[in-house]
Amino acid sequence: MAGISEVKVVLDDAGIKELLNSEGVQAFLQGKADAVRAGAAAGGGEFEATVQPGKSRARASVITSDYEARKAESESQTLTRAGYSVGGTPGGGR
Repeated sequence: MAGISEVKVVLDDAGIKELLNSEGVQAFLQGKADAVRAGAAAGGGEFEATVQPGKSRARASVITSDYEARKAESESQTLTRAGYSVGGTPGGGR
């Protein structure tokens, strides 16, 4: 194909790790985790949303905080459904 040049992209692993652990990414993840927590809490109980930086990327989690929340998840999958409602995937996308 005439006129098309090749482009070589070289990724900087350290830069990617820095980006995936950045404050901006952590704020984005906190917003998603808060949305999941709020959706799950509507089904009853208390849930806790946290974000932690990691070795290669930041990660968010939402967990049950009381018996009522654990019961709601067990009987109605309130936390699981709330995760799907904000674009989550089964198994965390793995």
